[in-house]
Amino acid sequence: MAGPPNIVYMKYLTYVFVLFLFSCGKDEDTLPLIANDLLGIWQLEATKISPGDIVENWTTVMNGPIFEFKANGSYTHNEKACGGIVNGIYSTSESVLTLRYHCENNAIETIFNMEFTEGKLILSNVGCIEECSYKYRKIE
Repeated sequence: MAGPPNIVYMKYLTYVFVLFLFSCGKDEDTLPLIANDLLGIWQLEATKISPGDIVENWTTVMNGPIFEFKANGSYTHNEKACGGIVNGIYSTSESVLTLRYHCENNAIETIFNMEFTEGKLILSNVGCIEECSYKYRKIE
């Protein structure tokens, strides 16, 4: 013959049930949100690309490609790499921006030095021997 339920056991079961309820939710609600100056939509407006010489002046780019950096760590880039718009993830660490995406079943990672100057985003390829910098203006 069974006795009354163990009160301690019921108390722990109640805690487990409540924790389970609070742990359920949409993935996007539980992702850590990123808050920094990079968030938003940026359009390429100028480049400094060296063919082997020192480049002092920016070359203006008309209708440049656009990056959109979202608070959930994802980004899009409309430069049509890999046959279409790139959708990937990004991370920042101090003044370094790392972009990751897949192209034809290959994982691609690109790393840029990143700085903000006079409201502009300047990206420079890490490992570039000559000048290879890209200046973006924020459009949203």
